[in-house]
Amino acid sequence: MSIDIGSIKHFKPLLNTSNLPREEPYRYDGFKTESKILPKGHKKREDARAFPEAVQWDRDQPVKLRDGITIYCDIFRPADLVNEKLPAILNWSPYGKNGSGALNLHVIPFQACRPQSTRSDYESFEGLDPAEWCQRGYAIINADPRGCYDSEGDIRNMGTREGQDGADLVEWIGSQQWCNGYVGLAGNSWLAIAQWWIAAEQPKHLAAIAPWEGASDLYREVICLGGVPHIDFHEIINSIFVSSGTVEDQSAMIREYPLYNEYWEDKRAQFDRILVPMYITASYSTGLHTMGSIRAFREAKSSKKWLRIHPTQEWYDLYAPENIDDLDKFFNNDTSTMIPNSHTKYNALTYNAESIDIKDELMWKLVFDGKTRLVGFSKAVLYVSTKSHNELDIYVQLRKFDASGKIIDHINFPKEALRACGMKDESEILNTNIFKYRGPKGALRVSHHITKIEDGGDEMSPKYKHDQSKPLIPGEIVMVEIPFWPIGIDFEAGEGVALVLAGHELPYPEFPQMKPSTQNKGFATIHAGDHYPSFLQLPFAAAEVVPTKTNKTSDNLIKSRKENGRYINSFNPKFKFPSPALAVKWKMSTGVNTQLPYSKKELDKFLPIIRHNNSEELFRTTSGIRFIWIGHATCYIQMNNFRFLLDPIFSKRCGITSLIGPKRFRPPALTVDDLPGNLDAILISHNHFDHLDFRSVLDLNKRYGARLTWFCGLGLRKWFIKMGVQNVIELDWWQKYYFAKKEINIAFCPAQHWSRRTAFDINQSLWGGYAVWNTQHKFYYAGDTGYTHNISIFQQIGKQYGPFDLSAIPIGAYEPRWMMEAQHVSPDEAVQIHMDVQSKQSIGVHWGTFALANEYFMEPPFKLSQAVKNNLLNSSSFIVLKHGEVFNVS
Repeated sequence: MSIDIGSIKHFKPLLNTSNLPREEPYRYDGFKTESKILPKGHKKREDARAFPEAVQWDRDQPVKLRDGITIYCDIFRPADLVNEKLPAILNWSPYGKNGSGALNLHVIPFQACRPQSTRSDYESFEGLDPAEWCQRGYAIINADPRGCYDSEGDIRNMGTREGQDGADLVEWIGSQQWCNGYVGLAGNSWLAIAQWWIAAEQPKHLAAIAPWEGASDLYREVICLGGVPHIDFHEIINSIFVSSGTVEDQSAMIREYPLYNEYWEDKRAQFDRILVPMYITASYSTGLHTMGSIRAFREAKSSKKWLRIHPTQEWYDLYAPENIDDLDKFFNNDTSTMIPNSHTKYNALTYNAESIDIKDELMWKLVFDGKTRLVGFSKAVLYVSTKSHNELDIYVQLRKFDASGKIIDHINFPKEALRACGMKDESEILNTNIFKYRGPKGALRVSHHITKIEDGGDEMSPKYKHDQSKPLIPGEIVMVEIPFWPIGIDFEAGEGVALVLAGHELPYPEFPQMKPSTQNKGFATIHAGDHYPSFLQLPFAAAEVVPTKTNKTSDNLIKSRKENGRYINSFNPKFKFPSPALAVKWKMSTGVNTQLPYSKKELDKFLPIIRHNNSEELFRTTSGIRFIWIGHATCYIQMNNFRFLLDPIFSKRCGITSLIGPKRFRPPALTVDDLPGNLDAILISHNHFDHLDFRSVLDLNKRYGARLTWFCGLGLRKWFIKMGVQNVIELDWWQKYYFAKKEINIAFCPAQHWSRRTAFDINQSLWGGYAVWNTQHKFYYAGDTGYTHNISIFQQIGKQYGPFDLSAIPIGAYEPRWMMEAQHVSPDEAVQIHMDVQSKQSIGVHWGTFALANEYFMEPPFKLSQAVKNNLLNSSSFIVLKHGEVFNVS
């Protein structure tokens, strides 16, 4: 279907200036082309802000557009600079160019906490105030666009024609004798939206734009979110316009053309054509503009662009003194205080309840164990069906609840500001989206699911064309992906997020007269479980631990468990803690067969140490994984530019003092001083002395301090605090941490072991291994562990995080088996772990450094080689390294 954008079918007549009421709220005082001085101290009305400096007001100035239409604008300039060439800022507004429109802050309760005393009333609604900006050395131009008030023609809403009109006015302003040739655009909502199309025309005098929250896609973001028509807001806005002509009737258009076509395409901003600097704002609370502002920031071709996301209502933010100063800096090309945005990690949380019929609303809650920040884009993946009808509209929303489980709203204005503007009680705050934000929303007309765009994993996915529909077949189950508008919410421990599913609109309305609507009929079913894995994907911000506790069990993963305050290996009821009596029996046994050579020459022959002189080359950034075995379980790993250590021990003995404990027979291949200065993290598997050495911890903390992040199992952080180490992250099994600066994921994995450092702390801290991955590679460290024969935790690890490109798996300290089997794997079992976790390449560790058990000191690599052969694996798939040897995975 072809639609001529230049001859749209639907327009409707409006109230015009000849019969416009002069009383509130319009306050229109007629048409008059004149120039006059507004003196210092001038007030338009008794309660208005006084002008701090004298301003020249050139009123109702005519400007002819390219097609011969004449529009009118008001020009405000500092009176003492009328003979100077000034930069100009254009407010392109359909609401009346000097406070004359029906929509203004006077009709908003509490005046949006920006009382008239802070505004001159010469500002266009949602535009910059001449009283403020003229004193800063700018010319301010308020325009009545085509069709608005006394300007000729018919009102256009978004699109190419409005962009051309605005570009014509920019060029006219830039060529005036009082302008220095630099023109900026500013303003909120419609005034911001218009900037996308004006800037896309690339007028030569346009120097910068400052869209203060603006939608960018009329169909997808405003009038037909998710393919579901929403016309109430549009009807209200259209009803307050004033024109001697008509207005583009987009409510009629969506009724006639409910699918996306060329007409709606012209109402989608083309950001790839915007080249000028941009200062963009966004808030999560608006029900109109969030997606447009963020899409502009992501897609515009401007080499200089900034996005500021704020927690208040847009009008309150627009007139905040600190934000006015910030915008002034931008227009003056001072962007030294701008801050870049951070990274986000996306995690899916499965909804695993029984299938549920949607009758009104369905809510699923997720509780956070610790402080959590959600920032970015979410989506709900649902399996749905209808019972008797061929269409279904699904509405979703994310809501916050407090520690008591009560659903709470966000108030979009500071409460002290509301009280200062006359609020006596919170019950006076209207239940509208202007004042209260419930949470990010989403919607989808299910028949449009066939138009999903394959976009290669864009975080703003899923996206839909909405250009066709396929009626549903009753009873047939369909998978749909419903995107939410972005979220930015902080949670304290015990608080959480709720997923609400419904067949009607969920956010508060923009205006009280708007009522939730629905076109749904009958019943719909949400399917969940193993066969229909409906899930919610949430964006966890940098440096936040992903929650593991929900009010629904999401999987069958082995969880950590305590009994009487101590962790246990709940998956192996036969596990026996190595009691003192058992230890005595072992030490008195005659099976010790380590046969360690006494001479250094002999040790060098069997276990040579590779030394490195060029540390710059050794630790340079690589595109894969670089692994160095330092000795025992201590390893240096580098994944791209992320550098970390496993279980560092650089001391001569692994014991409570330098005189007690097994003595190492091979020195570390690297020392603390040899390590790179930009080490990022240290991963501690458990608290045994050969894995957590207090002298090494002190040395590392002395060198790196807070630059280094330490990871450990639950219950161990307090030990680090006593040692003076502050930057410590505790993890439970299966908990994940996103290292945003390096785009690295770290997850703590189960192991069969135990913990103890004193006679009183047996199993009070958790043991485990680690999975570490980025978008290119995956690494696994098993820690200290026995093999679980009755249920393979390692198969679960492989399924959850694998397959792995490289693994470090222990192969030593396994004899005698009656003592060690439960806590240390043999080489045969190490190979089984290698296969269970789906490792492409493994390296044997935990051997060749300390005499911790009875086996011959060179037996582990020999038995490993045999086990690899016996399992018909490639001989190079699981190997050992020399101390200090480098192994690279490209």
